[in-house]
Amino acid sequence: MSRRSLPLSGPFSRNDANSYVIQKSGHSMTRISEVRRELEKTLREQHERGGKHLVLSSPHVLYATEDQAALFAEATAQNPDYQGSISGPIDRLLQRYIADGIDDIYANVDLIDLGPGCDTRSLYIADNLRKKGHPVRYHAVDVSPEFLNHAVTAAKKQDFDAGRFECRFEDLPPIVEARLGSDSARIVFLGLTFNNFPVEHISGILARLTRAKDTCLICTQLPDGIDSAGLVSPYSGWKAFRFGFQPLSILGIRPEQVSYHPAFYDNAINIDFKLEQGVRLGSLALEAGTIITTSRSFRYPLATLNEALECKFLVRKMLLDNESNIALFALRGRADENAFIGKG
Repeated sequence: MSRRSLPLSGPFSRNDANSYVIQKSGHSMTRISEVRRELEKTLREQHERGGKHLVLSSPHVLYATEDQAALFAEATAQNPDYQGSISGPIDRLLQRYIADGIDDIYANVDLIDLGPGCDTRSLYIADNLRKKGHPVRYHAVDVSPEFLNHAVTAAKKQDFDAGRFECRFEDLPPIVEARLGSDSARIVFLGLTFNNFPVEHISGILARLTRAKDTCLICTQLPDGIDSAGLVSPYSGWKAFRFGFQPLSILGIRPEQVSYHPAFYDNAINIDFKLEQGVRLGSLALEAGTIITTSRSFRYPLATLNEALECKFLVRKMLLDNESNIALFALRGRADENAFIGKG
């Protein structure tokens, strides 16, 4: 069964246009309040330091509420441009990786799916392992209960033993060590959510999850040979605007108060909004002309990425989709990088 034909249930359903939609439960006010407090604290701290360019791009605040989950689904699973330019190449790379043979798996497997979002493409891997006789336990990791419900439901519909960790990636390594133990091999899978983090930061988290002889699979888009306009174009439409604007909406800023300026700089696609008029958020006054970045999607050149990954992993394989410049890296854990798992 292909990923796109997986049945949907729980907070997701399919409409007549064959797209993914969130069915709201109406129980997210607590999460919205928590996100608002964090956003307000971040803005205030940066503003007090004299900042005219404020950055709200902590990845977990983009996906925590039902509205944010719905807008992410709209910008990705419901977006034909995204499906063709991003999801399709990743699917093809995973199929190539599986066809080449998954590296040296001789045991039961814990498949740790980091940030599954609307997709369940990691079940390609789980299904292949099961066909080869390996029992697979599937573990979805996300800050969004909606995405977790979707991922676990999809896995269970394919008869996998499936569980969930509702937490930030930074908090996961000691939880995994306590809950999963050491009796199974691990495959840690992180799709393009890898791009949401500075490479030094996310590679450190992944190294803590990937023990010696475990496998870590990551997907990323390389900027090599792509001009800035080509990198930014998938983020230029109305659906991307709606998703990127959501943190500002939570703060009480209205769409007519901003203009939208996605741009590539500092090794990242930055979702920038410019205040076209002054706004007041409680006791915090923001001047017209202030730039607020709500999301950053990093794009590191291959040489920079290889250098960062080789500090933490053995790079076993790199597969590249030449049309999209999306790459899949198969990594093996290093014993010295995992000596401290569970210690903080």
